Amino acid sequence: MMRKGICILICLLPILAQKKDEGNVIDKGIDWAIGLWKRAEKEGRPFAEKTIKQAPAYYKGIQKSLTDFAKRVERGDVAKSIEEKKKLVTELWHMRSAINLMSLLEPAVLKQLTGFDTKQFGEMQKTLQKTESKLAKAGVKAKA
Repeated sequence: MMRKGICILICLLPILAQKKDEGNVIDKGIDWAIGLWKRAEKEGRPFAEKTIKQAPAYYKGIQKSLTDFAKRVERGDVAKSIEEKKKLVTELWHMRSAINLMSLLEPAVLKQLTGFDTKQFGEMQKTLQKTESKLAKAGVKAKA
């Protein structure tokens, strides 16, 4: 009987280790997004332009990602467990970092690199703020 319990435990160890690693990956993702923004604040517009030029498709896709994310939050599809909340916060920080980075660009450069005019970009910023507020009310707060 004890041997069977040990076998089950040995089989479950990789799964438990994976869960622990997943949490670390989430934390690292949040830390990466925060670090990106801190670097952007320090280095300014040239850093923002260089970064966005390296991955224009990603930044062009932020509007759709944000819209989908906001719809999920609006429906009340908010995480319940700590790990789900961390994943949600990671997703939020990635979008926030991208939007913050784009905010450093001149309007003409923003339009050239992403296709967003100032009106579209302003709407994205409002959507982000509303979504963050709804998440905070639901008990999901992003660390700063």
